[in-house]
Amino acid sequence: MDTEILISLINNAALLLAIGVLYDVLFFNMEMNTRLKSIILGFFVGLIGIALMLNPWELAPGLFYDTRSILLSIVGLFFGPCPAIIGALIIISYRLYLGGIGAIVGVSVTIGSVLLGLSWRRYQDRLKQLFGIFDLYVLGILVHLFMLLCMLLLPWPYSLEVLSQITLPVMLIYPAGTVLLGRLLNNQLARKRTQEALKENEIKLQSFIDNVPVGMFRKNSKGRMILANPEMARIVGQETPEQAVNSLQDIGEQLYVDPDRRKELINILKTEEHIENFEYEALRADGKHIWLLVNAKISGDIKDDSFEIDGFALDITNRKKIESDLKQAEWKYRQAYYLTQGILESPKDVAIFALDMEYRYLAFNKNHRLMMEQIWDAKIEPGSHMLSYLNDPVDREKAKLNFDRALAGEAFTLVEEYGEKLHERRWYENAYSPLKDDEGIVIGLTLFLADITERKEAEKALIHARILAEESSRIKSEFIANMSHELRTPLNSVIGFSEIMLDGLTGELDPSQRNYIQNISKSGKHLLEIINDILDISKIESGNMDYNPEKINLREVIAEVATLTEPLAKKKSIDFRSGIGVESIELYADRIKIKQILYNLITNAVKFTDENGKICIDTRKFDGNISISVSDTGIGIPENEQKAIFEPFKQVNSSSNRIHGGTGLGLSIVKHYVQMHSGEIRVKSEPGKGSTFTFTIPVNHSA
Repeated sequence: MDTEILISLINNAALLLAIGVLYDVLFFNMEMNTRLKSIILGFFVGLIGIALMLNPWELAPGLFYDTRSILLSIVGLFFGPCPAIIGALIIISYRLYLGGIGAIVGVSVTIGSVLLGLSWRRYQDRLKQLFGIFDLYVLGILVHLFMLLCMLLLPWPYSLEVLSQITLPVMLIYPAGTVLLGRLLNNQLARKRTQEALKENEIKLQSFIDNVPVGMFRKNSKGRMILANPEMARIVGQETPEQAVNSLQDIGEQLYVDPDRRKELINILKTEEHIENFEYEALRADGKHIWLLVNAKISGDIKDDSFEIDGFALDITNRKKIESDLKQAEWKYRQAYYLTQGILESPKDVAIFALDMEYRYLAFNKNHRLMMEQIWDAKIEPGSHMLSYLNDPVDREKAKLNFDRALAGEAFTLVEEYGEKLHERRWYENAYSPLKDDEGIVIGLTLFLADITERKEAEKALIHARILAEESSRIKSEFIANMSHELRTPLNSVIGFSEIMLDGLTGELDPSQRNYIQNISKSGKHLLEIINDILDISKIESGNMDYNPEKINLREVIAEVATLTEPLAKKKSIDFRSGIGVESIELYADRIKIKQILYNLITNAVKFTDENGKICIDTRKFDGNISISVSDTGIGIPENEQKAIFEPFKQVNSSSNRIHGGTGLGLSIVKHYVQMHSGEIRVKSEPGKGSTFTFTIPVNHSA
């Protein structure tokens, strides 16, 4: 074997390996787009091929050998089609440019090396399992066996002479070169994958540190912050970790509200070398007080105080607030419980209990417990079924229906009778209410029971008394009506015959006789008025008073009454004014009763007004109503007697009765007549200054 051939091929292989190392240094760690990187790599491979062709072993002019086949097969195997094809095209172009007898052979070897490398890449996993650690060596043998076969493309028999010279050196050096270059690139790729994995893990770790919702820190024994993650920066009131590190030079003074807690933490760390769930109150950079929970571990030499503390912190301010609120709520609950118990037991005559959705007792007061013992002989307790104590099926079904109404969300009150058939049954006023939780969901019911048996008995007695009173009133009214009829008949005869005698139809009367007859007539008329008033009151009380509304002209009615009452006022020199504030208004009312109201009010005013006094009638229309007032300058009415004057047979005082006379029925009749018109009457009076009676009725009213 020619030593020159061997050395030349080894030099060319060494050049290839050197260039491979240079690629590792210059391009392997280059960060760029994958496709662009493949293209650049393809051009680099082409340049490497040209460099190899510039330093070949030349067997004859135009026929030379280099390690292009190693380069292209390994590039196809490790880097795929793009760089292998681009490199091959460049190499083929340059080889054709060089020309010579071996140009066709060189192009064929170039193409075959690329195809074998790419094929090996496609089936790499299977081939590796088949050949194990010799897979690259087998690839090198196959590629260069193909290269030797391509020598047959040279002119015959020159090709055999070439094969005899190059076969042994090629098969010794080129497969080994393939293995060396493959191992070099394999190590490069393994290192690259390791670097990428480390970088990816570093990114993940940094992302975890930056995004974990826990403050992570490192600080030295002097209390200076060395490292902090974003959450730790947020906790201490800074925007970035750098700001947190730069600002916290003495954590004990700057962060701890109580610096003694910092000393306590350091002492525990020096003793235990770690600490768990240490809580302290901290002061943020913005002045806000927060609570932190710290877990930490010490590292370094504790003895010379050159240690560091690594740990994490949680902002537990909300938890602390919840704990505080919980304690306060617990205290309030206890107070509410004691208050509720006090409320349950406070009503002396009220039984109270609460049931759940299954009619089981939740709570009850002493009154209910005693009631159940006395009536049903039941020993109740919380959790027991309330309906099971009711022996009467009617009572049990009634109670269940009422409970279900309350459990359906209805609040209501009923008066009910409960009790054992063999014992006295009692009446209760029961207030049912649904019991709801904080979300408004019904979880039970409450029931307040008040024993109203005595009240019911009193009501029965009152009803009985009212029936008796109504019966008595009816009998009285019938008696008065009958008596009035019996009295009015002879009285009308007395009045009629006295009028006949006064008219001289029975002969002339002397002055003395005329005076007696006038007294008889006057007294008879007065007695007839009293009887008529009594009869009207009787009809009103018995409900037999007729009401006959019609359209009436108010001016005409007032004028008619004024005509009747003016002579009475003139006898006492009273200034009587019947002015009307509205023009000719029409009412829908009972004409006779309106006249009676006005007549009674005016005659009363005349009766209680001294000589030279004043009486005035005023009217006012507003909001569909008419208001009529009768004012006088009479003796007035004390305030404490102003309500009583509208009751039958009630008068201001006995002395006035004796002076002015009257039965005390006029104003009572007035009040009833006003109410029949859906109106009201009121009085405004001051003793010694006079009185004003005002009644208001609707303009249009029908019974």
